[in-house]
Amino acid sequence: MNNKTAHHTWYFPSKGLKAIFDYEIRGQLSDGAWENATPYNHWRFWSDIDTKVSPKGLWSFEFNPSVDYAYKYAIKKTAYNLLTLVDSDCDLSNRMRAYYLDAELDIGLGRDAEYLTDSAIEGVRDLAARNTHHEYWREKLAKLEAVDEQKVKTFHSAYALYTRKHLIADLRLIKKQMKAVIELAK
Repeated sequence: MNNKTAHHTWYFPSKGLKAIFDYEIRGQLSDGAWENATPYNHWRFWSDIDTKVSPKGLWSFEFNPSVDYAYKYAIKKTAYNLLTLVDSDCDLSNRMRAYYLDAELDIGLGRDAEYLTDSAIEGVRDLAARNTHHEYWREKLAKLEAVDEQKVKTFHSAYALYTRKHLIADLRLIKKQMKAVIELAK
């Protein structure tokens, strides 16, 4: 996120929805699924916006008039089909489900939550063993293995319950709220 002192603030009703936006959607807007969308700087608004969890559990948006420069980009790009993030060409549903649950369960792994699934953590173990000259995978493995075993079990149980279908409903909701934020700027 940009380190400017003044921002617009978007409040999410839950930590999980905020995590999906912060860890996946925000990046996909700037350098992923919509990197070549027009206008070129359409992503800037979403990159610069502060996100917080609403203490009341409601969606809301706090407009800061001193930062209105970013709106000119957002207004020109008024819709993103977030369901393309879970289609057969680009299915990111597993990691978005992991981000959601990491936040909701207060595990604290952030983007590394995607490695909590059984097959993924085995892949990290393998990469850490094969790349002994590089600390990256060993550090990632140590971070994953430091998570309390009970939290991991809770994550796995919740992961089975928070299905792709639930994620799709949440993506539709986020898309609707993104459009509402843009409408506030008009």
